[in-house]
Amino acid sequence: MTVWYVAIMPAFLLLIGLALDGGHLFVVRTEIQAVADGAARAAASQLDTSTGSPLRADPTSPARLDTAAADRLARAYATSQGATVLSVKVDQQHVEVDVGRDVPTVFLRIAHRYSFWMEARGVAHPRRN
Repeated sequence: MTVWYVAIMPAFLLLIGLALDGGHLFVVRTEIQAVADGAARAAASQLDTSTGSPLRADPTSPARLDTAAADRLARAYATSQGATVLSVKVDQQHVEVDVGRDVPTVFLRIAHRYSFWMEARGVAHPRRN
């Protein structure tokens, strides 16, 4: 009976460790996706609605996305949430933000896997009323 415990216990601990690290990775993946989506939505909200601005020379024309402000806001938001900004693409039709984060492991360190790099992409479209 003791041999059974000696043989099964390491496998059981490994299985528990994989489940805990895997569960943590799924949670972090969801968090990173939320950061990417939030950064893209925040950037897409940067519409220039002032009538005398260079982006909107004709007051009857629809509001346009201020691409420079959108880029700055997307980067600031993602950085404030602890993510690394990989790229921000802004045009008048959409905003695309790629972020990443290094996620440390706990149990997988036994197998010399100290972290995983996770990335997410958020896309948003400016809403003009």
